[in-house]
Amino acid sequence: MNPKILIGIDSFHDGGAEMFAIRLANSLASSIEVHFLEFNTFVSKNKIQKKELSTWVSLFQPDRNWIARLLQFINTFLFFGKYKKVQNLQDLLRQFLIKRYCKRNQIKNFNSHAILLNNSLIKVKEQLKDLNLVLTLHGHYEFHYINNPEQTKELLQLHSKGFDKVIYTTQEQLNNFISNGLVFEKAKRIFYGFEVPDFQNDVIADRNDFNILLHSRAISQKGWNEAVEAVFLLREKGLNVSLTLIGMGDLVSPFRYKYVSNNFIEIPGYIENVFPYIKRSKLGLLPTYFEGESLPNSVIECLAMGKPVISTTVGAIEEMLNTPDGIAGDIIETVKGIPVDPKVLANLIEKYVVDLDYLNSKVKLSKLAFEKFNMEKCVKEYLSILA
Repeated sequence: MNPKILIGIDSFHDGGAEMFAIRLANSLASSIEVHFLEFNTFVSKNKIQKKELSTWVSLFQPDRNWIARLLQFINTFLFFGKYKKVQNLQDLLRQFLIKRYCKRNQIKNFNSHAILLNNSLIKVKEQLKDLNLVLTLHGHYEFHYINNPEQTKELLQLHSKGFDKVIYTTQEQLNNFISNGLVFEKAKRIFYGFEVPDFQNDVIADRNDFNILLHSRAISQKGWNEAVEAVFLLREKGLNVSLTLIGMGDLVSPFRYKYVSNNFIEIPGYIENVFPYIKRSKLGLLPTYFEGESLPNSVIECLAMGKPVISTTVGAIEEMLNTPDGIAGDIIETVKGIPVDPKVLANLIEKYVVDLDYLNSKVKLSKLAFEKFNMEKCVKEYLSILA
């Protein structure tokens, strides 16, 4: 009998973890029966990424249960969402509904992509002993560690013991789990898989300048401020450079207001299909110092389109760009939480603008670097660990 899998996210946020989980579910659905869980439906509102989920994948949202809706109403309007007893009841109900769903659909494999979901899954496994729990890491634990180090250590220890397999992408993730009790045999490294979608009908106007693209969540730690400063420095030198900033988040509105008169700063906000913009650009940019950075999708998407990327040493980005023949872009040395110097960033960008041979050599390396993110290879790796 073919295995079945339930893939879980916290909610349909605009993030790389959720996007990879959706892409993985869609690709696995061509081989096996795939179900998809949105654990905390009430957290996200727009749910733009939900549209990306294939119709071949069954969506399960326990919060759509009428009792769950009632509990959410009580907690929101009577206790402003802060009453612990109601929250505990919500968690217990979700655990019951997940257990029932797995039993009804004879699901033996659960792949979680959300730290908030993992405690509930361990509780579910206490009753469904043969449930194979697979944890895919995205940098969530590192992000939580900053604000709650002791609590995060407890979670690491609990999840190291409770999960059957831990999929990691960065050495930092593996180190954190190993130091908190993970048996090395449970660990497996699998890079994100990716397939370039068909976007031929999505046409955007070409620019007559050297266009650089930064697409990420619109937050400071993704390096939006530093990218803009670098472009201003380059234009002061007389270089015809423009920057396109794509993403959803707190910076979109203030940036649009601040740079409304600068036609070389383009801020379309969230774009459902970013690939025409990548195709139009000459260079990808991600000067990130984000605390939870691990394996950013935006870098993979640029490489898939043969675009080199200037980024930083946080997460596994340097390894993402590395090839046997060189690096598919340029890397700035930094650590999480510390912004890059816009002057250093500008100097690196300038090399691509003024030296066509340098740009073309990096384009060739980009195509080579993308090979490690082959979706067929990724799917094969995930299938190999299913019960």
